[in-house]
Amino acid sequence: DPGERVWTGSVIKQGMGELQCVASHMYGLSARDLVPPSLSVVGRMQHGALKDFLQQLERSKSRSKTVVRLEAVPGPPGARYEAFRQSLEHQHKVDVVNLGGQNNAYLL
Repeated sequence: DPGERVWTGSVIKQGMGELQCVASHMYGLSARDLVPPSLSVVGRMQHGALKDFLQQLERSKSRSKTVVRLEAVPGPPGARYEAFRQSLEHQHKVDVVNLGGQNNAYLL
């Protein structure tokens, strides 16, 4: 169901530490069983490359996509959330998180 909370855990980014987050289901298959308790950023991707990949994925009959909204858990440390957000804006890139196998998450 759209808006259903499907995950609570942490996102870890080298040099920035750990950010406690929650994810809500927005579109596609449920992500409840796909997401491990902690997510580590393993790389970055250009926005245009992600857009092209998602357009190809849309046409795929053998792969699916799931969209979740990831939010920082309210309360301290607000500065850490702001650092995560600013790093994405200043890089003009998307952080890539490997969920295992060929499953990836992309943090915008």
